[in-house]
Amino acid sequence: MKHDRTFFAATGIPSLFLIFSVLCLAVLSLLTLGKSRDELQAANFAIQQTDLYYKTCETATGTVTAIQKQLASDYSQVSDPDAYFSLAGLMKLTVSHTILLRMLFHSRKRYLIHRSYL
Repeated sequence: MKHDRTFFAATGIPSLFLIFSVLCLAVLSLLTLGKSRDELQAANFAIQQTDLYYKTCETATGTVTAIQKQLASDYSQVSDPDAYFSLAGLMKLTVSHTILLRMLFHSRKRYLIHRSYL
């Protein structure tokens, strides 16, 4: 009878410990996999938002440069400051310029909001 108990203690307890350890490692690996997927999604979202921001900023910079060139051209055409301001006041932003500048503002706002959560 004593021999049977020693046999179980020699083979049963290590087997149970091994099964428990493997189960714990499997649960830990699944939790790590879920966390890494969430981090990947967050990183992809940050990349998309940053890409959108820089593309919009590039387009807006081109628009602002075109406006500055037009104003410089208007300034070189006149000698009187009042005439310059009246000529510059006649320059109207087109609808695409207005939409572009709004997109830049909202893109920057979303970028800042997203960065505050990281």
